[in-house]
Amino acid sequence: MNEEFKYYNKDKEIFKKELEKYLPSKVIDAHVHLGNENQIHFGKNITDRKKIHPYLSMDTLWNFGYKKFLGIAKYIFPNIEYDGLFFGVPIQEFNIKKTNDMIKEEVISKGGKALFIPTPDDDERFVEQKILKDNFIGLKPYPDLAIGLDYDNKDNVSIFDFLTEKHLNVANKYRLIVLLHIPKTRRLNDRQNLEDILNICSSFPNISLILAHAGRSYCLSDIVNCLKKLSTLKNLYVDTAMINNWEVMEFLLENFDYEKIIYGSDLPIAIVRGKNVCINNKHYFVTSTPFPWSLSNENLKEEDFTFFIYEEIKAIIKALLKTKMDHQVLNHIFYRNIENIIKNIYI
Repeated sequence: MNEEFKYYNKDKEIFKKELEKYLPSKVIDAHVHLGNENQIHFGKNITDRKKIHPYLSMDTLWNFGYKKFLGIAKYIFPNIEYDGLFFGVPIQEFNIKKTNDMIKEEVISKGGKALFIPTPDDDERFVEQKILKDNFIGLKPYPDLAIGLDYDNKDNVSIFDFLTEKHLNVANKYRLIVLLHIPKTRRLNDRQNLEDILNICSSFPNISLILAHAGRSYCLSDIVNCLKKLSTLKNLYVDTAMINNWEVMEFLLENFDYEKIIYGSDLPIAIVRGKNVCINNKHYFVTSTPFPWSLSNENLKEEDFTFFIYEEIKAIIKALLKTKMDHQVLNHIFYRNIENIIKNIYI
């Protein structure tokens, strides 16, 4: 496990009193990054980039491999069979080829499930070969890899700048997962994003399109005005990665098919001690340890915080209790939904 990883009695109490009785015996975490420093190359804008990309500021978490995942999962989820859906770190400072190769070696060769990170210039034949030869079960495209990306004008990047028709053709042919992190500041409230998502789901009906972070909906305002336009899409799903807001989860449970809500954590960031907060409809990370991308100060005590991952699960449970839905819904969210998608893949 990570040398910086600590597990306090308070964490144990939170798991025992607030989480354990609600979690199924099997959990699949559909949003897990793995990476190490051998894949990283720093550019000129690294100081500014560290303010928006946690994976560039937390060197203690760069070496988060498959074994470390298994060790930490066993520690913080005792008596639970905790597995994952894995991929590398899809940002420009990481060597994507090395990242994909590492995932194949560490995860797929040991029987685990993983997603391939495509770059915009990967052609259809290359992506298809990686899927069939290396046994990836889907794609993890990311806005940061868009060719010609201008960091001062990130809102100019659209989904099709980093998820190409060639990628989608392969995904549609084999009924693959596409785990999509949407671009643009307004997230799901951006008209072009909505149109592109509708286009993808209708034009490529065999794809299981999963919106990472429920479309980056960390605050209720990120999702409340747009979900109804997407809720009828049969092949659209959302994951819960880093959502700490029970109101967002409540809205999803009340307005979206629970069989299309998939648990994801965003490990290893999710084992940082912190919580997401919304202030005037804007999202902030609050952490016990100061980072360039978070709010913190010297008066915050580490032991007063628990892990983001526990806060995520608490939000799901609180939302379920408020909606008075059957507890079996949690078995779907934490295990069955993603398992059903995986069983439908043609490879």
